[in-house]
Amino acid sequence: MVPLDWSPAMRLETYANMCAHISSTGKVRAVGVCNFSLRQLKELLDFCKERRLPRPAVVQNECHPYLTAEPVRKYCQEQGIIFQAYASLGAGMVKLMEDQNIVQIADSYDVTPAQLLLRWGLQHNLALLPKSSKAARQKSNLEIFDFKLSQEDMKALDSLHQGEENQNTMVGWLREHDPDFY
Repeated sequence: MVPLDWSPAMRLETYANMCAHISSTGKVRAVGVCNFSLRQLKELLDFCKERRLPRPAVVQNECHPYLTAEPVRKYCQEQGIIFQAYASLGAGMVKLMEDQNIVQIADSYDVTPAQLLLRWGLQHNLALLPKSSKAARQKSNLEIFDFKLSQEDMKALDSLHQGEENQNTMVGWLREHDPDFY
């Protein structure tokens, strides 16, 4: 739940408090953020510069063909920040692995939809977090290095994007919970 007195400054102050725990010899050596829009990330980097705080090492946002997160991914790459994708295979109401476009492209490579989606992320230079408690799926999720998606198929998958401008989540922290969304 969002505190009733929540303000955009709280996001930045929370980050500053996290940075207070960073130590080259301690348990916390770097910090990251999650579900940041491009605007919010730029504000954070300005804040870090002003306060002489370490910049985030990683930005973890939802990312898959329905929500490509291209502006944040591009900015992270420019800034030397790792972009880590969560929900790469879809979650909740996001049924990526049932999408007929995804199934058809996966069939053409003789791979599973999950393998196709993970390969899409890999070719976009994403740090991936596929989630599975089943050993067989974990093994299958690693079998994405012996094929490469064509540019045409990458474009076809990118064209499935359904997000609003600057949207940073479909299944995670929803904008309705954040008065300072996007």
